[in-house]
Amino acid sequence: MSDTPEITPDVSTDTAAASAASIDSGYTQSYEVTTVTEPYAPVPEFDPGVPVVETGSTSYDSTDYSLAAEASEAHMADYNAMAAASNDLYQASVDAYLAGDEMAAYELNQASIAADAVADESWTDAQQAWSPTETTTVTSYDAVPDTSYADTSYVDTSAAAPVADTTSYTDTSSYTDTSYTSTDTTSEY
Repeated sequence: MSDTPEITPDVSTDTAAASAASIDSGYTQSYEVTTVTEPYAPVPEFDPGVPVVETGSTSYDSTDYSLAAEASEAHMADYNAMAAASNDLYQASVDAYLAGDEMAAYELNQASIAADAVADESWTDAQQAWSPTETTTVTSYDAVPDTSYADTSYVDTSAAAPVADTTSYTDTSSYTDTSYTSTDTTSEY
């Protein structure tokens, strides 16, 4: 297990292109960093020496469970041996007590308790061997395009947007429609 990131540069085509004022090489430098740590340990920062932006990250349990199986099996062998020894010592303490040797019964019983404690510890270790021991994090980065080389000495204004007309117009003419005149002179009053 190592905390040193493994850097795999990947040059891929970038069809989004750079701005019109910069030179478009058509490529974006990308990095994929694989970091292996203990579970829940912080992932060290990646510094390639150029500005980068993180584009994605994923983590997964990369514990070698074949090693976990071997360790668990060894602890279970210890557990079985110590549990059997504890049981044998307990039976011997019962036999000593029934034979009237209380001191031997006491000492054998204490040895049985101690062997049982070691067996319990081996049982716990066998179960903990299956806990994740390694996490792999794969983080992708893209280099930020360097625009310091952009040529800004020439600005093309031929396609500039038209200037907005801000002149205000006021209609001061008047119009009266005289084409229709009522000639009805009859009135009810």
